[in-house]
Amino acid sequence: MSDTNYDVGDVLWVIRSDRPGMNALQIQEVITKRTMKGEDVQYLVATPGKSNPFLLHTVPGRLFQSIEEAKDVLYKQATDAIDSIIDKVQAQASESFGIARKPIKPVDGLDFIHGMAQATKTTKAQSVQTFQKDLIPEEGYEIVEMDGQQVKVKLPDSLG
Repeated sequence: MSDTNYDVGDVLWVIRSDRPGMNALQIQEVITKRTMKGEDVQYLVATPGKSNPFLLHTVPGRLFQSIEEAKDVLYKQATDAIDSIIDKVQAQASESFGIARKPIKPVDGLDFIHGMAQATKTTKAQSVQTFQKDLIPEEGYEIVEMDGQQVKVKLPDSLG
C-alpha cells in the first residue's frame, strides 16, 4: 500500500496486473487502527455494480487517482505489446524467408489517435457546405435509371 491518503468517496482507477483491464474503485470506508506500534490505515472499496466492499490492498494492480494517467499507461502498454508482436513476427519472417528486418517508424499513439479524431471532426454545417460545393456540379446530375432512360436532375439553388 502506498503512503497516499484517500477520503471516503474518492474514485480510484486500477489497471489490473492479474488480467487485462481497468476497474473503477470508490473508497467506501477508511479504517484507522492505532496501536503502540503506530498507525495503520486500510481502505474498503467497492466496484460499480457490486455492493460488498473489500480491502483496497487486495486489489492486484497499479492505482491512479486520475483516469487520464491510467489512460496514458494503458496506451503505453498497448503500444509496447504491439511493438513486441511486430518484432517477433519480423524475426520469424527474417529467419524463415531470409529477408532483412526493416526498422519501423514509431508512431506516437496519443498523437496519432488524437489527429485521427481531429481530422474526422466536422460540424453538420461544414459537411453540408462541402457537399454543396464539392459534389454538386452546376449543371446538375445526369442519372441513368434501371431501364436505361437518362434523366437530368438539377438541385434547387438553396442546395447548390
